[in-house]
Amino acid sequence: MKKILALLLVVLIITGCQQAQPAHLSQFKGLEPITVIDEIDVYDLVVQRQLACAEALEFVGEDDQFQYYLPCLKGSQMFFVTGEDVLNIFEALEAELISLEQLFEAKLVFRHPIEE
Repeated sequence: MKKILALLLVVLIITGCQQAQPAHLSQFKGLEPITVIDEIDVYDLVVQRQLACAEALEFVGEDDQFQYYLPCLKGSQMFFVTGEDVLNIFEALEAELISLEQLFEAKLVFRHPIEE
C-alpha cells in the first residue's frame, strides 16, 4: 500500500510540475513580436505558431462604454514581454501594463458597445 501511495505521489508531482510551467522567453525564439505597445513586445502564439484556437469569444474586460473580446480562446497564448517579464493578456491588464483601448487600437481585440 505504501508503494502505491508513493507512486501516486510521484505521478501527481510530475503532472503538477508539467501543468504549472510559467511563460518563458525561450518560447518566443525565432519569432518577431506581432506588435509593440509602449515598448512592450506582443506575441500571439496562436497566430505565430499556427496553433488551434477554440472558436468562442473570450471576454477580456470592459470599460464604461465597451466590452472587449478576443476572437477565440487564446488569452493564455497572447504574451506581453518587458525585459525578463512575460505576462499573458490578463496578467498584463491586471498589472496595468496595457489598457483595453491600447489593445483595441493595436487590433488585438474587438469591442462591442454596452447596451443600456
